[in-house]
Amino acid sequence: MSVSLTGNGTVPIESYASNPGEVFTSPDRVSNELAHFTLSSRFDVSDNSTLSAQVYKRNVSQNSFSGDFWDEWSQAIRRAGALDVSACPDGFSAIDGAIEVDGAGCGGLTPNGLVNFGKSSQKSYGISLQYSHVTETNQLVLGATVDRNSVDFQQSQMLGFIQDDRSVILEPYRFDDIGLEALRRKIIRNNLTGSSDSKSVFFNNIWSIRPNLHLNFGLRHNRTNVKNYLVSDRPRPLYQFNEAYFNRPNYERCGAENDDAGARYYCTSGDYVYRSLNPSVGVSWLPEPDLNLYSNYSQGTRVPSAIELGCARDRESESSDGINQGSSPGCSIPTALSSDPFLPQVWSHTMEFGVRGSSAIPDGAIRWNASVYRTELKDDILFVSMGSRNRGVFDTFGETLRQGFELSVEGKSGKHSFRASWSRIDATYESEAVLVNRSNSSSETRAGLLNTFDISPGDRIPGIPRDSFRLNWGYQVSDKFEIGLSMIAHSSAFVRGNENNEHEPVGTDSNGQPTAALNDPTITVEPGRRYVGRGKNPGYAFFNFISSYRFSPSLLLSVRVDNVFNKDYVTAGDLGLNPFAPTRWGARDGAGFNYNSNDWLHTTFVGPGAPRAIWLTMNYTLDLPGR
Repeated sequence: MSVSLTGNGTVPIESYASNPGEVFTSPDRVSNELAHFTLSSRFDVSDNSTLSAQVYKRNVSQNSFSGDFWDEWSQAIRRAGALDVSACPDGFSAIDGAIEVDGAGCGGLTPNGLVNFGKSSQKSYGISLQYSHVTETNQLVLGATVDRNSVDFQQSQMLGFIQDDRSVILEPYRFDDIGLEALRRKIIRNNLTGSSDSKSVFFNNIWSIRPNLHLNFGLRHNRTNVKNYLVSDRPRPLYQFNEAYFNRPNYERCGAENDDAGARYYCTSGDYVYRSLNPSVGVSWLPEPDLNLYSNYSQGTRVPSAIELGCARDRESESSDGINQGSSPGCSIPTALSSDPFLPQVWSHTMEFGVRGSSAIPDGAIRWNASVYRTELKDDILFVSMGSRNRGVFDTFGETLRQGFELSVEGKSGKHSFRASWSRIDATYESEAVLVNRSNSSSETRAGLLNTFDISPGDRIPGIPRDSFRLNWGYQVSDKFEIGLSMIAHSSAFVRGNENNEHEPVGTDSNGQPTAALNDPTITVEPGRRYVGRGKNPGYAFFNFISSYRFSPSLLLSVRVDNVFNKDYVTAGDLGLNPFAPTRWGARDGAGFNYNSNDWLHTTFVGPGAPRAIWLTMNYTLDLPGR
């Protein structure tokens, strides 16, 4: 199976509000190929015992080509003298922040676009064996699984130029004018190879103590070995890659273990073994035939993947004397990685209590369910935005919590069918932590700090709406014709980068100096980049419609309309920097790129939801002999 995705990036909230169809930059293409094979078998040992086995193999490959703005542009332009672009063709200064009162600033001279190339392949295979024995009072399951996964990932970058339509194009011939190697060759940023081997044995038993009382208990032992080897380019800005750099002798060597400052690559390896023994126990009681009370407790674990280890936050490297020298470049998942410090496995403890039942109603019946749950996680691994475009790290938090309730009812009355559900989840951090994001207005911006902010217990985890609602209604118009309508609604959610829930769209980062106009030194610009966007996605609701008509027992025609009213809504987001910002001085090109970086905005980027879509489906069932 082959699938290509186009235009799946986030956009600034101010751009989305004025034109929901606008893109931030393009192209943005991800091509995926999947091959999956499964073979299952079953052998009945006796009337009560069964032996089954399953073997699978899965290959996934992905290639990405993503155009973006070059967020190091402002640093590069300040070093324009070293790039042989110290003056614009018509004499205006090319220093970042310069303003030409009577016209546009110097644009198009240095590259302002970036193209990320990503290539990955993942191969998985495994086998599972299971033995089942069922009696009138007992159901026993014994099993074992073996799984292996390998991953190969490469990422590189080139510099380009943003066109008026926001597309990024490559112009290698411009190297002769500017001398940046990233204009004419791919700069290898990361090359990761890794594997994981998992072996598990488990059992589960349901014991019917009484006809209406059942005890469920089980145990699972896991052992996983994760290995990876990462060759990562040091966080060297692309404007520092000149011809002389590549002509250095033996520069393509690793310097992680011997602290070789002259080495280009930071190479690390990991070989970690994770073990866990996870119990589960539950009880189910039916005081009445139509009433069921139940409770469950379970412990679970999740082992970090090779990708997560390759993009783990390395606090040691963030120190002033560390490999990153006081900065944290982060990763653009899945198009960049960094060093790979150890991450512990995630432990979860879940308690659930609930009651469900059924009742008769006129001309039909209903089924209902109500449950409360609490999941405590230790060493939870979450992806955290760094405030650069789509960039972040996987970070371990001491404790997080997810707790809430679920209510649902479904049934049928005459020709009508219906279902309604409400889910509430409070997802919060339960440990203190310090994160990095330069676009969070509450982050620390003093010299020498990494734009950090503090997380406190009780702060909500981004990307998880507190409330979710679903409503479904169906109507049997005739024996052949059915129609239905559904509603999906979610409450608001904080975006990545606002993990402390304190970002406010007020003020500036105040890290700039007042800039004088080129031909009028008395005119100055207020320093600092403004914060815009609430750092929170609003709630939304949309409706879907479906109908079907059965022309014959073999032929069924269906029509589905998603987002019937073409509702504009967003489902994801993060805090980042937007260079396509308005300016008082007209220093913008046809794409809207602002050549005075003091005017750039710290904004909320959002991921738009799907617009209206219509699907027409025809199903035909063959009436084969002997069926």
